[in-house]
Amino acid sequence: MRLLIGAWVLGAAFVVWYGRLPSPYLVHVRHLPPPYPYPTIGVLWVLLFMAIQVVVLAVVIRPRTYNRAWLRAGLALMVSAAFFVYAGLGAMHAPPYFFAYIWWSLAMVSGSLLLLVWSASGAFRHRARTQLVNQADR
Repeated sequence: MRLLIGAWVLGAAFVVWYGRLPSPYLVHVRHLPPPYPYPTIGVLWVLLFMAIQVVVLAVVIRPRTYNRAWLRAGLALMVSAAFFVYAGLGAMHAPPYFFAYIWWSLAMVSGSLLLLVWSASGAFRHRARTQLVNQADR
């Protein structure tokens, strides 16, 4: 759970920081002169999406009872991938803070994939070890 909260805090810091950067779409396509106001509403929406994703992942993974549950890890990967696809669909002409969300979402997909590989390999090793012990008892 701490890892998910830490990931959200780190991602939130990047989103808030990237909110300060000028949007290339406003500069190069719309040719609007700076200064630009801080995109408070957009940043808050992105932070809300990130919080929703973290809560859904925490509900799916259930960190307190997690023990090589590769099925939960697979479901977490699907949830993370769905949020990443959603973020990718909104990427055209997106402001920099939204790209920070896309990179954070990609990191969540990568973390979920690593969790799936680690859980599946641990479950496989545990199953193989249990079968060897059962065969030795016979």
